[in-house]
Amino acid sequence: MSVEQVADASEPMKQLTAYIVDKVIKRKGVEINEDTPLVSSGLVDSFAMIEIFMELQRVAGRKIPASKVQAKDMDTVRLMFAMAENSASRRKADCKGQRLDWQRLRSVGSAVLLEASSPGCK
Repeated sequence: MSVEQVADASEPMKQLTAYIVDKVIKRKGVEINEDTPLVSSGLVDSFAMIEIFMELQRVAGRKIPASKVQAKDMDTVRLMFAMAENSASRRKADCKGQRLDWQRLRSVGSAVLLEASSPGCK
């Protein structure tokens, strides 16, 4: 998915943008939009990116493998959503054909086992 195709996800992008302004930057008068450079402009540092990454997963409704995230993917809100969408598409392809041991899951009764049986797959 290209960056332009993510444009229709405007409400979640607005939510994340507002979160960044309110909870991360916290400076009066700072305004950003979906295309504002965050890291390269110095508005946020690497420590804040962890907090933003966690909120991105919540707002996007996706679990994104941290190992797949590169700094260039986190410079703007629009890039973050494009990366989240691409990451979800790759994860679905990686999980295709995997089977879960439902009997074992039922006997243990743990959601953790589900995740361990099929890491990153839903």
